[in-house]
Amino acid sequence: LAVRHLYVGDDFCFGKNRGGNFDTLVQSGLVHGFEVENLHTIADEEGRFSSTRIRQHLSEGDFAGAEVCLGRAYRMCGRVAHGHKQGRSIGYPTINIELKRNKSPLMGVYAVRVYGLTEDGSALNGAASIGNRPVVENDDHYLLEVFIFDFDREIYGEHVQVEFVSFIRPEMDFESFQALKSRIDEDARKALEILSV
Repeated sequence: LAVRHLYVGDDFCFGKNRGGNFDTLVQSGLVHGFEVENLHTIADEEGRFSSTRIRQHLSEGDFAGAEVCLGRAYRMCGRVAHGHKQGRSIGYPTINIELKRNKSPLMGVYAVRVYGLTEDGSALNGAASIGNRPVVENDDHYLLEVFIFDFDREIYGEHVQVEFVSFIRPEMDFESFQALKSRIDEDARKALEILSV
């Protein structure tokens, strides 16, 4: 990896039974020619800022809490990929971003803002679904699908950032595409209400 400088948290451990720590890295750095810097814990009245705390905020739909820890709004990024175009058939064409991860910190439907598609860098409002598409495919790979309001442009291959504003509902199973469409109509209305505030 040609590491020259390594930053780790003050509670960092690694290796078998978490036997390695900051001091182990410092000793290894002396031998292998890299420096190690300890990033001391940052905390507020709720406790230390950590990836565990951020994931907890996200799983609870507490995007304000996640933003406090991150110092910015939570976003997922990726390239727009071709999908099955089934959303288009019910009036909700989506941009599709495959999430290359074992588990998503978010599942369900959200009001979102999409960045990366306007010349001036402004956001586009949308409604997003993250899940395994139980009505369509029933598989275990995660997909982020975003319907962007008042948007109609081919953007395959473009890189976008999706900022999560508010949780709307959990992922659900539907008996038919008509039942799914009715629920998406309701989700879209809720997302517009949230984003217009």
